[in-house]
Amino acid sequence: MDAFEQSKAEIGADRWLDLRYEDLVAQPAQATRAVLRFTGLDQWPGLERRLAQLRVSEGRTDAYRDELRPDDVALLEDLLAPTLGRWGYSVPGS
Repeated sequence: MDAFEQSKAEIGADRWLDLRYEDLVAQPAQATRAVLRFTGLDQWPGLERRLAQLRVSEGRTDAYRDELRPDDVALLEDLLAPTLGRWGYSVPGS
């Protein structure tokens, strides 16, 4: 994650798009259109149908908590806490 932040600083914010996972799963069509606009690509007629087929759902936002062991979730949150705090996420234990 530090490497992403460093890369963004090196190439310039105007050439970098941050996309939060929870925004993607909450509004997949809107988020995908934003990525396409940023990259200068056009959306295609079947875009929303294809996204529906992928079954992207807001319920996946915290799926890692169910799919990882509790010890692994705690380790991950501990390691990522400084970065998550800088990005405006609530940090467990703070």
